[in-house]
Amino acid sequence: MITVRPKPRTTERIFGMATYGFSHKLKPAESFGIELELRAKEAGIWSGDIDVSTPSLNLLTNYTEIEVVEP
Repeated sequence: MITVRPKPRTTERIFGMATYGFSHKLKPAESFGIELELRAKEAGIWSGDIDVSTPSLNLLTNYTEIEVVEP
């Protein structure tokens, strides 16, 4: 991971996974964006889950896949 924008309120690393905490209040129909900048260590297909939850643990999981090609 290179950068996370906006800056998280909390950051934890557990079992090789990163967890970022944000506290942002939204009204219905409002949105909040998070930008992750990554740097690949080697070529290949990389995949994983991005999980988002509320304080009451309502969970949404999004699977993502990135292909890194040789320069």
